Amino acid sequence: MKSEMNSAKNAIPLLVACISVFALGQFQRASGSVFGPVLTETLSIPATALGVLVAAMFAATLVSQAPAGVALDRFGPRHVLLYALALVALGTALFAIAPDLNNGTWPTLILARVLIGAGLAATGASVQMALAQNLPSGDYGYASGLLVTLGGIGGLVGTWPLAVALESFSWRLVFGVGAGLAVFVMIIVSTLLPDAKPASPDHTHSDISFFALLRGRKLRGVLCLGAVTYAPIVTITGLWGGPYLQDVHGLSPETSGQALMGLFATTIAAGFVFGRIDRIGRGRSGVVLLTALGSATCLVTLALLPSPPVWAALILMGGSVFLQQFYIPLGVQLRDAVPAAAFGRANALKLLIATGAIPVMQTAFGLVLDLARGIGVTEENAFQIAFGCMAAVIGAALIGYWNLCLKADTTVRLD
Repeated sequence: MKSEMNSAKNAIPLLVACISVFALGQFQRASGSVFGPVLTETLSIPATALGVLVAAMFAATLVSQAPAGVALDRFGPRHVLLYALALVALGTALFAIAPDLNNGTWPTLILARVLIGAGLAATGASVQMALAQNLPSGDYGYASGLLVTLGGIGGLVGTWPLAVALESFSWRLVFGVGAGLAVFVMIIVSTLLPDAKPASPDHTHSDISFFALLRGRKLRGVLCLGAVTYAPIVTITGLWGGPYLQDVHGLSPETSGQALMGLFATTIAAGFVFGRIDRIGRGRSGVVLLTALGSATCLVTLALLPSPPVWAALILMGGSVFLQQFYIPLGVQLRDAVPAAAFGRANALKLLIATGAIPVMQTAFGLVLDLARGIGVTEENAFQIAFGCMAAVIGAALIGYWNLCLKADTTVRLD
């Protein structure tokens, strides 16, 4: 009992540091849709340029993901996080002062977003690696759930509260404070995050390639389903959920915004639920299968149900994004699928695939809508077809997960 109390006591500083990092990343990712109109109004940035500006951060994150994974396995999460957070702080500060510099606002804003994206590339994999290194194996999934639940508050702050701040204060001041918060999180990490020893002190597996990692069937199965973890959530809550509620159900922009914020809050609550299930339950693969299938079923129901009332549509969308948190036990399976010395690269690979799938699914959803409208179907039917296609993609990923992951019980061999 005493050892368990000491373990819990030591876990608190670790969780505080990791949650702070995760919350900062969620804030940065969610803020684009809020500060966009402000930049358009104050700096006269056209819509296309604004899209490039917001996308620059995500593009830099994708490009930097693989190098971040290699650095994690070689240097550990604490050292990588300090450098990554320094990039986030520098990029946010540069973003705040861009209009006052002589070299032009537009190139400076792009550079600032690239720096932020490059820094964020290492944060997600770093906090997962820190949890895996410093917690008992049975607590990793539960801690990942807490990370999503409490760290997700940063994403909420990046929506309506950020909009209120931008209305009350200069946007330069707001992002200057954001840079200060990044520095504050650096201090928290430096103070509270333990400097864990390398998983392989003799650098065994330190130079293994990503292609060698992919020889493991179990890892390929996890990555296959990982491609449809974040994308459905962000496609609904971050892009097409609003047009669906407004164009099909006639909600006002304000009301639909409140509904989408509620859906985002649902994902935060789900993090705790899935983390708790992973801690007290058994049959992790069964949980992943049933909940992923449940998410696809919600979308199929939304596609087949004729003219559902708005409350029913919200329940089905909420059910889908809630059940998408199967990525928490899936992340534990990823940890078990590779040697500890390669976990940083494996996690970075998963994040690369999961994050890269977001713009693909968002674009494909819009393409399906355009094609459906082109053959003369109603707006409601166009969305039904698009939701059905999304469910089919999740179903296809589930089949790949079943064939690859559940028929392979051993970790990938790197020798």
